[in-house]
Amino acid sequence: MEISYTLDGKKISPDELAGKSGHLVMHYAYKNHETYTTTINGKMETVNVPFMVMTGTLLDGEVFSHVSVKNGKLIAGDQNIVLGYALPGL
Repeated sequence: MEISYTLDGKKISPDELAGKSGHLVMHYAYKNHETYTTTINGKMETVNVPFMVMTGTLLDGEVFSHVSVKNGKLIAGDQNIVLGYALPGL
């Protein structure tokens, strides 16, 4: 799993984020390294082991506002709960 951050359209490290404000984008990327070899239509093929990844993040509602989520679910309140899932390699 890799998490990348951009603040106001510029890449930023997690250490540099403290105390900053602006339009923050957090991107979660998953890579499936687990493979196995099997016969498909008479030919040996390498395929990814199927699995699902769930991600959950709590964002303080007093600090984070106007939260939106792509490919996931937002539960807004005093604590913004961001949930997402991925099927890497499929």
